[in-house]
Amino acid sequence: MFSKNNKSSARIITVFSDLDIGDLIVFKPREILPCGISDETLSLEKVGSYDYNGKSIPDFTLLHSSGLRYSAVYNTEEDTITIGNKLRRSEVISIFDENSFADIFKYGYGDFELCSISENISYQHRSWVAESYKRSATSGMAYYYEHDRRMSGVSQYEDDSQPFTYFELEGDNNVNSLSIEVWADGETDVFLEITVKANVVETFLCHA
Repeated sequence: MFSKNNKSSARIITVFSDLDIGDLIVFKPREILPCGISDETLSLEKVGSYDYNGKSIPDFTLLHSSGLRYSAVYNTEEDTITIGNKLRRSEVISIFDENSFADIFKYGYGDFELCSISENISYQHRSWVAESYKRSATSGMAYYYEHDRRMSGVSQYEDDSQPFTYFELEGDNNVNSLSIEVWADGETDVFLEITVKANVVETFLCHA
């Protein structure tokens, strides 16, 4: 005669990969976190997907109240978050020597090392940048989807994916890295990255 409470239970986020658009991520004040992330609250604006060798990896776009955007990828096995800061071309050549940076794209270059121009690095980029980098991946092929594919996985057929070539460099401190994506039209995206343990997150707040 009396019905049970039919109200749906509130959604609870326990790990980064459970985030949905509109959710908030509150980061702890930590020295390892760069300016714009440490002690800040960011919202999840978008979820896209990378396809590396048939493995689908969600790509989270985090929005700061200032309008700045950061990419984020969660590694479930290591419980780490890799946060990316996309650079403008003018920022790339202010952090790295332009000729040395161009050598990243040379094939068979051996033990390539890229050094930053420390005296030119602005305060907002300082904690994002390592003193030097070693190339860890060159001319890899991957695909990007503009939408969330966490439920559907990777398609085996022609679809709306965007192919790109990627280059990756690891910093000398095992925290910072550099990721470069070269798209079919020649456009090149450069990301300064930092990989941290997921416990740098204070809490998650559901949007609904």
